[in-house]
Amino acid sequence: MRHTIRVALVAATASAALIGSAATATAESAAVDDKRYDVLYTSDPEEGRLKLASQGTYQEAITGGSIDAKSLKANHGKEFLSIRVDLHRLGSDYGTVGGSIKLNGGVDEDANFTAGVEGDEAWAEVYPSETSNSDTYCASWSSTGRVKASGKAGVGGYVQLYIPRSCLGNPNQVRVGAASFMYPFLVDAARKGATVRQQAQASREALVEDGPNFYVDPISAKYYGAGSRDAAQVIQLTPWLSRN
Repeated sequence: MRHTIRVALVAATASAALIGSAATATAESAAVDDKRYDVLYTSDPEEGRLKLASQGTYQEAITGGSIDAKSLKANHGKEFLSIRVDLHRLGSDYGTVGGSIKLNGGVDEDANFTAGVEGDEAWAEVYPSETSNSDTYCASWSSTGRVKASGKAGVGGYVQLYIPRSCLGNPNQVRVGAASFMYPFLVDAARKGATVRQQAQASREALVEDGPNFYVDPISAKYYGAGSRDAAQVIQLTPWLSRN
């Protein structure tokens, strides 16, 4: 049966009003800090309530610590939307970041992104949300509309993306929310030698289809999210960012 937690990283309008930055404010860049030791997890496909990994078993705490986010930084430039997620530690080959992008004052999300690091190679992809009418797809391996990606696994890990504005339809304003996450089956995929592109595809499908076991750290300075059924409700959005 489908998992009761909606894992697609969409910040609902209600949660944005409660924990997001003011929707009327505009800027060129913004940052959202995240609490420490606030990685959430669940292994219950029936109830699916999120729990703090730091308060679980030793293994759950260790696993959660491999994706503990520090901050999200976004900058809306003339040619690119820059997104950077810093972490206390990023698990090599299976720690992943992802999130949603809203455009031009809209309520619904318009695009999603996922990114990670395998060995010394960073990967990223940007694709339309389920509510978008766009069919534009951009990735770090694309021949056109290429997303520039860099990053580092381990202690002080990070993922940096430069998304061409053309990939998003050259918007006047953007708003970004993000999270780090890890699915146990991605660890198995990495160990079996799955390519970067195959792991990216698996990550994206997991976000859409949900999964029975996962760890997630929605980036938010204000709320842990323990007890929630919806990780997306915990994500804190940036204010609207005008092109600089």
